[in-house]
Amino acid sequence: MILKDKLSIVINTCDKYYCALEPFFVLWKKYCSELDCNIFLNMEKKIYCDDELNIININHDSSFAWSGRLKNTLEFIDTEYVVSLHEDYFMNDYVNIDKLKEYLYYLDNHRTVASLSLVHFNKQMDEKRTQSTLNDYEKRSPFSLYQLQTSGLWRKDVFYNYVRKTESPWQMESYGNLRTWVGQRYDYLVLKKNSQSAFSFVWENYGSAIWHGKWFMSLIDNLFKNNNIIVDYSALGIVDERSVNLNNDGSQNELSIWYIICCWFSRIKMFIGHFDYLFHK
Repeated sequence: MILKDKLSIVINTCDKYYCALEPFFVLWKKYCSELDCNIFLNMEKKIYCDDELNIININHDSSFAWSGRLKNTLEFIDTEYVVSLHEDYFMNDYVNIDKLKEYLYYLDNHRTVASLSLVHFNKQMDEKRTQSTLNDYEKRSPFSLYQLQTSGLWRKDVFYNYVRKTESPWQMESYGNLRTWVGQRYDYLVLKKNSQSAFSFVWENYGSAIWHGKWFMSLIDNLFKNNNIIVDYSALGIVDERSVNLNNDGSQNELSIWYIICCWFSRIKMFIGHFDYLFHK
């Protein structure tokens, strides 16, 4: 299997987070040197170049919403599958090429599977999962929340069809999730709790290295120092980690049942009141 013919990488970012691209690609070159795939950089006006990587800058003006930029970027891609990431998904170990090929082979032979998560997500209180036929993965229950994730390994055409042109990333994962509930049904696979995907990212249950627009230093400090990466943290600022409400295992506190009820109520209300908006391409 020639990966470049099957898979493309999409890095979603914006000019504000340009400072994250240098460390991202330094670590990508170290840990993904065997992954010879085109990298589509979904940007606003700035560009990033590296002679050692196949980076294709896709620029957009201010008239594009976040999801519009993603949808437009996907139109430039002719591979069947895409790995969609954000600029703060910093690699911290070598990509497992054999496991990645296993994923693509599995998708080739299981056409009802739309996507595979590449990081761990907390299980929602209203969600049940069942064992899938792919090692290390579970299948999400129908009508789960956040099935439309902006990151992960996706069938490009399925991903493209779910994306609309006028949404923020948060609207896309909330409103867009309702679009996964209608029409053709797909399966969405997520990593088991103690399993590792083909990619190893800096990640905790509360998110990635840029948290609420600021650097989460406990995730990246040693990684950057060990790889001689220097960043001007003042551009974004640093999270006050004392203010983050975490459990003893490092995860954020679980959502309350009332929060889940409110989420479902708001989604039903939104579905009824904004039907045309939700499904307009």
